[in-house]
Amino acid sequence: MKNQNTPKPVSVQAGPGREPWWGQRARRCQSGFTLGELLLVLVIIGVLAVVAFRSVQPIIISGRVEATATDTNNAVQRIISAANSGVSGTAIDYSTVTTTVFSTMLTASNMFRVNAGAITHRLSTGTTPTVTVDGTVLTNAGLALTFNQVHDAACIDLTSLLQTAAVLVTVNGTTVKNSTIAAAVAFNGATAAVNCTAGSTNTLVFTFQ
Repeated sequence: MKNQNTPKPVSVQAGPGREPWWGQRARRCQSGFTLGELLLVLVIIGVLAVVAFRSVQPIIISGRVEATATDTNNAVQRIISAANSGVSGTAIDYSTVTTTVFSTMLTASNMFRVNAGAITHRLSTGTTPTVTVDGTVLTNAGLALTFNQVHDAACIDLTSLLQTAAVLVTVNGTTVKNSTIAAAVAFNGATAAVNCTAGSTNTLVFTFQ
């Protein structure tokens, strides 16, 4: 007697006009990503790109330090030479040297951006990495350049390079060199390094004569 409870084999044949199930799955695989999947991939790529860029930013900034110091020193020396031109036996007066005046010395530099007399540097990830100039320090006998929002990747190197020509240097308000006084303070790289803070948070002031 035939067992009526025996399960019937499942047919894998497609019905008239119907595509087999394996053909449908293969066709779906061949159709590529859905819009949602593509958006997810783009988001992941974007996040990875941001992370990668942030990790290489300090390297990029560090690579700009030497050129920044060179362009700064050249601009300072041009100002000093102009101030000394034709002057004999009288004190040099830098009181007329402003940020706007100094900016004219940097128009050809790739390390600075000059816009309507304002100067910004490229050693920062901050929003307003300005350079300001004051010619009234040391009783009009000094030229003080203030670099704001300097990244820590550039802080110690820029300080070390510019201190060779500067007579007075401060890092975030701490004096790391002062040759304008009788008891001169020689440059101290360790003190400069300790006072450099993380991120684009450093204010460096270099005074030249």
